[in-house]
Amino acid sequence: MTLYFKKFNQDSMIRIITLLLISMLVFYGSSENVVAHIPNMLEIKNLSKDSMGKIELKISHMDAEITDCDCSSHYVDTIEVEIGGQIKEFNIKRGPQLIDPFIIELNLGEIQDISTIKVRAHCNTHGWSGWTKRTFNSNKLSYIMQISAAIILLTIIGLFITIKRMRTKRVRVMKKQKKKLKNKKGKFK
Repeated sequence: MTLYFKKFNQDSMIRIITLLLISMLVFYGSSENVVAHIPNMLEIKNLSKDSMGKIELKISHMDAEITDCDCSSHYVDTIEVEIGGQIKEFNIKRGPQLIDPFIIELNLGEIQDISTIKVRAHCNTHGWSGWTKRTFNSNKLSYIMQISAAIILLTIIGLFITIKRMRTKRVRVMKKQKKKLKNKKGKFK
């Protein structure tokens, strides 16, 4: 009986660790596809002070594998920022970006809530990037809780499967033992 519980605990721990590792790989391994020469939003930082909204964007636009890019006629010219359902458009007047990735700060003006923001950039040649969504401070806890809940759910499912398999195995062992006992009783009669 003791061996049964030791094996159960070892199997359970292995399954739990496996599920946690798989969950982490899926969570951290997922990424968005990037199409060549369409701007890619790498980072969005909230630099706001009090009610004055300000963000810093780190944008990649050049394709590292293409070296013959004419950057003087191919650059990010507009950035759109969506906050609270309203879109603000910023025209970039400084021309071609000679550094990749490049960083730009945008003053958003007076803002009540900057907990969630969506940003996209426009290439003057290839068009708009997809929207990149960023959640700041207030929703960070709920995001972490959602991930924790998913990991806990996967762990519970793994434990359920382990227990089910162990019960099934135990039933099979008990049936074999009963069969052996019947055979032994039959021989001695």
